[in-house]
Amino acid sequence: MPPWSNLSWYWNNFQSNAETLLSITAAPLFLMCLLLTGLIVLYEQKRLAAAILIWIAFFILLASSLGLYPTLERMVLFLIPLGILLIGVSLNFIGQYLRRYQLFSGAVLLALGIYLFWGAFPRTVEQFISPKYLEHIRPAMDYLQGTWQDGDSMYISNGGVPAFEYYAPMYGLENATFISGERDDYSKPESIINRLEPLKGQQRVWVLMSHVYEKGNFNEHDFLVEFLKENGVKKRVFIETGTSVYLYLFDLSQ
Repeated sequence: MPPWSNLSWYWNNFQSNAETLLSITAAPLFLMCLLLTGLIVLYEQKRLAAAILIWIAFFILLASSLGLYPTLERMVLFLIPLGILLIGVSLNFIGQYLRRYQLFSGAVLLALGIYLFWGAFPRTVEQFISPKYLEHIRPAMDYLQGTWQDGDSMYISNGGVPAFEYYAPMYGLENATFISGERDDYSKPESIINRLEPLKGQQRVWVLMSHVYEKGNFNEHDFLVEFLKENGVKKRVFIETGTSVYLYLFDLSQ
């Protein structure tokens, strides 16, 4: 699509990445101001470095506008150091500007630090206490290759689709049809149920889950398994030790 046909996409995309990559949910407009301030200051100090960042952003947005590259979540992880760099430049500028007022400067920088790290702190503690396992999907794909039969159906969680599509040709599964969830489903789980409806009445339904979504009281894996158990019988389970990729076979013909 042309980059001007859906201007709200840019802001929605920025908000989503701010939450996912930097754990910042409050006042994303303020975060954007910090990034822009850092870019302006960097341009004044090191124009070549600032120009490189501008061109990187331009080509990413151009590729996304042409439908060639997604700009969400792990696909733009490489932008995190650049964002941290601009935030650091911005904070340094604020600190230098207010250096005559030491107490006020310290209070402002402390408040900004709390703003930047408040969202990340609970997730950091959670990951430290209960670390997530690797998303190693290939063992599940190998198992699926050896057990897949003509007429089988499959549901893949939204987070697992990119990896499945990448590895499918290597495991002879490029022609396997599947139904998948969408990112927007997580805010209204009834949408997930609606997507699963076409699978009811079928004897062999594979469910592949990777990059399971979890937020607050909602866990995508638990939600899906509970729904499928209520509407069928779990026949097989494959979970490779050391990963958090799940592969189930359900009979939903009952």
